[in-house]
Amino acid sequence: IASNRVVLITFRETNETLSSTQHNKERIFLFNKIPLPENFDEFSDFIASIAIKHKISVLHPQIKPFILLCSVLAKLKLSAKNHDIMIVGTWHSNFSWIQQAPYHLAMALIGIQHCDGIIPVSENVTSSIKRYLDYPSSQISHVIPPGGIDFEYINEPRYELLKELKRKYSIDKKYIIFLGRLLYNKGIDTLIKAFKHISTDFRLIIIGKGPFEGELIKLIDTLELKSKIIFTDFITDDEVYALLQGAEIYCLPSRWESFSISTLEAMGAGCPVICSNVGGLGIW
Repeated sequence: IASNRVVLITFRETNETLSSTQHNKERIFLFNKIPLPENFDEFSDFIASIAIKHKISVLHPQIKPFILLCSVLAKLKLSAKNHDIMIVGTWHSNFSWIQQAPYHLAMALIGIQHCDGIIPVSENVTSSIKRYLDYPSSQISHVIPPGGIDFEYINEPRYELLKELKRKYSIDKKYIIFLGRLLYNKGIDTLIKAFKHISTDFRLIIIGKGPFEGELIKLIDTLELKSKIIFTDFITDDEVYALLQGAEIYCLPSRWESFSISTLEAMGAGCPVICSNVGGLGIW
């Protein structure tokens, strides 16, 4: 980025509620639509116009196939205007699913040919980029895990906050925690089915929100676990860390996972972790 200035170009998700007026308009630019094939061209124009205005020299997309493709379209449009730009993407998915998704595979294969480099978030992701997308090893950087964990801050005692949260959510027994977006791939349904067998002595706390929530609630009703499973929705980081500090176990039974910050947060809070041996969670 010119003069080390970083700007964020983002778009409205299906469940987006944040108004564009709440963004810092000098640094954050919101494409106020859900990117669909019919407006990929418009989204790429949006990216290109911001790149020109702010003299951006590097696009750093968090790569989903359609985000990568739109970034590449923007790069080609900029090249036609003699504005050279690099694409160095962070790859967050192990893409074991992509062979069954030909539309996404086609976007990824087209887009990655125009990438100047890829930053993977785990060794598993590195392997998948080579295997499924045939990307050259020389252009894949060393693994850089996403985000950072402040272990000292996470582990600061939060006894009073924990007591307050237990009262707020009526947590009257030992409890197990899940933390993350409520998605099918997270395997929360598997956790709920397993929890059925130990629910007498425990509560299950599910922290997060997501499109799979309705299915989980139906499953909970079917298993007659409604009084023993607590949904907190989104809560503050301090509240998350307080609940992790008081938990018996943090469980992430993902069907696939490229990396997981929440497992590091749980360990930072001193909470034992049980997780699937898949993707970036796996033991190699």
